[in-house]
Amino acid sequence: YYGLVRYDGYEYLNFSLPPYCNESVDGSLHTICEGHDGNLYIGTERGLLVLDKSTMTMRKVSNFYVENLNIVDIVRDPMGRLWISSGSGLSRMDVAGNIQKIDFQRDTAGGDMLGAISLMIDPDNNLWVTTWEDGLYRYDLSTGKIPHYSTGALKYSYALFLDPEDAMWIGTWGRCLLNI
Repeated sequence: YYGLVRYDGYEYLNFSLPPYCNESVDGSLHTICEGHDGNLYIGTERGLLVLDKSTMTMRKVSNFYVENLNIVDIVRDPMGRLWISSGSGLSRMDVAGNIQKIDFQRDTAGGDMLGAISLMIDPDNNLWVTTWEDGLYRYDLSTGKIPHYSTGALKYSYALFLDPEDAMWIGTWGRCLLNI
């Protein structure tokens, strides 16, 4: 809740949140993903932080698409891009650090994606996205196609997990556990 702690097997190292986080800002950390550059990208309730592991300094990412958003998940794809889920949908950061919002209204017949929750990259180079009561999306990173699954229990998809045998597990909000 108050920052990030690293344990190397011998000692703890605390990384407190930067000075811009004061008592009026909820600084809970939700997710961490290592970028192609070796830095740690940290999703918080108030935006995106970057921990530069070479200098051990943390900074806030100032970008319209992620600033002050409740970021719940971040994953890195095989091309080194970071995919960022939030209550406002899905954003993507390229290897140069440019961030753009993914416009599902334009890219799917199903309309705009509601809040994105959980993300997962599968071995076939698909980005899976669960949403808040809007179902499950599969973004084929090779073709750009975005099938939308929203019938039955899939409408309430919440958490994603890929097991060692590459089977995908989908936890739903109050419905069931699915295995694909």
